[in-house]
Amino acid sequence: MTRAKFDQKQGRVSVGPWTWPAHWIRGADDYGGRRGHVVALLGIRRGLDLLVQGDEAGDHFWVELWTGDPASTDGAAVVVSKNGQAAIATVPLCGCGVRGCGNAGVQLATEISAENLPGLVRLLQELEMTVRLPTRANIWMGVFQSGRPT
Repeated sequence: MTRAKFDQKQGRVSVGPWTWPAHWIRGADDYGGRRGHVVALLGIRRGLDLLVQGDEAGDHFWVELWTGDPASTDGAAVVVSKNGQAAIATVPLCGCGVRGCGNAGVQLATEISAENLPGLVRLLQELEMTVRLPTRANIWMGVFQSGRPT
């Protein structure tokens, strides 16, 4: 079973030999979670961050795609065109003004296994941004089969 390691001192998240810098890593004491729970914000590239949260040294994590810090920026989604081309789109703030409301069911937010975290980061690095609006009909839900996105 593959597990992730969150190194708060070095500011890195690792899965096996793969390692990635984090903007920040917060444990239960910092984030208000239960003991052993950890939350990290990984910088994918300028204007794109991945929130990773779960149990420290866990084998599954909840991930969310954001355009910056989750408290103050819009969510992001992976949209797929009819010809199979994928890109990253910003999820606009809902008209009600509540961050996250308009993101429900559209923003990339899913549970993944630790072994798929490196592949997800690579995929997100490679995808271009698009102005196309994400809808429930054109988004990738974050599903992996045999370590590959489907």
